[in-house]
Amino acid sequence: MIKKVAKIIFLILIFQFTSILPSYASESYIQSINTTAVILPGGDMNVTQIWNTVSEDGSEWFIPVNNLNHMELENFKVYEMIYDKAYPYMFTSTWDSSDSLQAKAYKYTDYYNPKTNTRELCFGKGDYGPKTFKLTWTYKNAVVRYTDNVNGFHINFINKAMNVPIYNATLKIYVSDGKKGFKSLNSDNVQMWSFGYEGRINISRGNSILAEADKALDRKNGFMSVLARLDSSLISPETMSSISFNKQKDIAFKNSSYVKNIFQKIHAFFILQFFIIIRIFLFIISRFKTRIPVLKRFFIYRNTFKYIKRDNELRKKVITKSIEEIKKTKYKRDIPLNGNLLMIQGMLELSQFENFERTSLIDALILRLLKKNFIRISEGSPYEGMAPVITFTKQFENDDPDDVMSRIVSTYYDSRDVQNKLYFSDITNRKSLIKKEIRKILKYDDLVASLRLLKEQGYVYWNSSWDATASVYISDKGMEALKDIYGLYNYLKDFTIVDERDFDDVGLWDEYLIMSSLFGISLKLSKELYDINPDYRFANCGFFPEDYVIFSFGYSRYSYYPYNPGNPGFGGEGGSSSFGGGAGASGAGFGGGSR
Repeated sequence: MIKKVAKIIFLILIFQFTSILPSYASESYIQSINTTAVILPGGDMNVTQIWNTVSEDGSEWFIPVNNLNHMELENFKVYEMIYDKAYPYMFTSTWDSSDSLQAKAYKYTDYYNPKTNTRELCFGKGDYGPKTFKLTWTYKNAVVRYTDNVNGFHINFINKAMNVPIYNATLKIYVSDGKKGFKSLNSDNVQMWSFGYEGRINISRGNSILAEADKALDRKNGFMSVLARLDSSLISPETMSSISFNKQKDIAFKNSSYVKNIFQKIHAFFILQFFIIIRIFLFIISRFKTRIPVLKRFFIYRNTFKYIKRDNELRKKVITKSIEEIKKTKYKRDIPLNGNLLMIQGMLELSQFENFERTSLIDALILRLLKKNFIRISEGSPYEGMAPVITFTKQFENDDPDDVMSRIVSTYYDSRDVQNKLYFSDITNRKSLIKKEIRKILKYDDLVASLRLLKEQGYVYWNSSWDATASVYISDKGMEALKDIYGLYNYLKDFTIVDERDFDDVGLWDEYLIMSSLFGISLKLSKELYDINPDYRFANCGFFPEDYVIFSFGYSRYSYYPYNPGNPGFGGEGGSSSFGGGAGASGAGFGGGSR
């Protein structure tokens, strides 16, 4: 009897374990769809999609095109990506969806399917296993002028309810300057909303709209569409819409979380007013506590408290003045704080560094991982929507388990997660968006962790306060560290005009490039290093320093925007995407995937 019960329990455990494993072996799936769209001056849009796929069944991938509305889809082409080189497929006007895998190999079509009564974009799988495809097409009349003289668009870039899992999706939208560059985007000339996925939408690097999903698209209701309003300085569309932009927005907002956010903001407003009233009440008590007999006994140490408060305010003024002087520190060449990126980032934020961006930490971390040979990178072009290929190596020493880099590598080296192991193991076929994975580890660290480290080592301190608003202060030791940080920053910023430079210590050059990433000047410095010594390669590898800088930008700044519930994007300034809503979009339409 006991043996029988043990067998039953064992079978139940086996069933539960196998049920949580990814079902990659039993069906085709899309690891990621990375879309890049460039809006042309007249309102047309060139679209490039990179599909990282794994096929286990069927003979083709297909996209139904049944909802173009005022747009036209032209010049559809398909390429297979092998080692980041694009090999074109052959177009055929005769297509039968029931043909064999071999018959459709290396071919594609844009045709009307009589079986579904729908226009479809189709391309053959060729053979099973992992493959990367590059799809390109042009949307004519993508951007329109609405009846209320507003320029904009609402386009669906990934169909709703595709029949295969899509585990990751990103979208970048640029506005061409009519030459080879892109126009600058900001909250003054762009408003944007996104629908159909759980994630965010923001302006990235000042020249693109970035939409990124945090998790796999929902199999039944998931899609990716963007509604945007563009200032007339950005574009002059040639096509007129039959409705107003407000009407377009009302249609899209129906059943979306953006409608709910109105009530969230109202609720937040009243909460804010409540705390302001409490704050005023506490201020009055602190000022008149000695005149109210009932409160006297609660403030025995009022004189001490008053002295500390004044001392803090005075010190804050002194520190602010000192930091401005420190920022002018003359050149220093040593790496500050033993190169601890998290601590240096914390000091930069506390001192209100002019180029401060939280994403710079990931830029620097990626270069440090490369320097230590924790990861390897092959060629790729982030500007064409392709992420470089990443693979984690086993050549690392986990001496310090609290070190952020050790935790990053250990997460994957020790991971039992089948998806992550597959995702990083095959350098020839797997495309790794490492920036998203690193962000998952860093989101709990960020400034709070850096402050904790700085306090432990005596660089900062803070005093407890009765009103929970105590400030963080930089100690004298921290001030000296700031001199080292700003001295190095000024040195790297003026690298080309500095007379005394040691060209022999290439290892120090590597560290300079890592530090410059944290300072936001790595692209500038990498070019200067090349001008000084064309033979220099970062970490003695085969790439120019500028290549690695571009890799790190491609992984981080395009998408490091943590979810901010206080900025839901209702005003169009960016923020969270809406899973619901999104009706009225033009684009491909509904369905598609593998068959």
